[in-house]
Amino acid sequence: TEGKGLPISIIRPSIVSAAWREPMPGWVDNLNGPTGIIAGALKGILRTLLCGRHLKADLVPVDVPINQMICIAWRTATKPSSSIIVYNCTSGGVNPFRWGDFEAWGYEALLFYPSKEFFWY
Repeated sequence: TEGKGLPISIIRPSIVSAAWREPMPGWVDNLNGPTGIIAGALKGILRTLLCGRHLKADLVPVDVPINQMICIAWRTATKPSSSIIVYNCTSGGVNPFRWGDFEAWGYEALLFYPSKEFFWY
């Protein structure tokens, strides 16, 4: 009710991860979400994680919701709605990735790129 008459839309990304393509593959500027899990595991600080391997890890590369925001901003400005539209930006329904896959991929990366600064083996 407070935004009545204003061109407002909401985007709700799931778990945001490193970039897919823009500004470059793998780009990240923080340790939030899955990046923090990977960094903690590579340092030997994070040794366990209570998580169902069969559950979806609904990861979305950061550049996908950013591009979606640009498109939504254009749509909201050019085709106003009388209500606030909520857009969900997820990948689990189209390209499911499970926490078990995340673990296997992470372990493979750990063996290929071992850390020189392990705190705990």
